[in-house]
Amino acid sequence: MGYYTRYTLAWEPLDDSSVEALAEIMAREIESSDYMLGALRADGTTLNARIWHYHEKDMEALSLKYPGILFTLSGEGEESGDLWKKYFLNGKCEASITFPPCTPRGGQ
Repeated sequence: MGYYTRYTLAWEPLDDSSVEALAEIMAREIESSDYMLGALRADGTTLNARIWHYHEKDMEALSLKYPGILFTLSGEGEESGDLWKKYFLNGKCEASITFPPCTPRGGQ
């Protein structure tokens, strides 16, 4: 059994590439990947919570295939407060940010 996460994928060209053309390319990439297709809509928004064990490896490969595009993969795990973002550029995971759960002060 695995851990279910709701993924969101965003992409941004770092040059003057056409945003519309890139959106079409990414829609085809998502539709051709079993794991991304089950987790994401063609526009990168969340479709279903999914077990995607190799998301980092898959995203590194995607970002290597499309250099100059900054990919942001966000995740929301099944446990409360499990929120994170990973940034991929030119085949590398450039940064990973994990957000701690919010604990209200004084029960407010």
